[in-house]
Amino acid sequence: MLHKSPQSLIDAIKNNNLIPFIGAGISMGIKDKDHNPVFKSWTNSLLDAVQILKDDHSLCQA
Repeated sequence: MLHKSPQSLIDAIKNNNLIPFIGAGISMGIKDKDHNPVFKSWTNSLLDAVQILKDDHSLCQA
């Protein structure tokens, strides 16, 4: 069975506008030349988001 990709996906790939999302921890195996993770873990990303919200005083209500 052949599957035809949507033209918008093909265009995004051609124009280098596609950011692939690969779940289940696959990205954690990608390291830089010094063997450091290239991508943040979900935990660290969520902790960063929490810190941004805490630091954003415009969201605080008195």
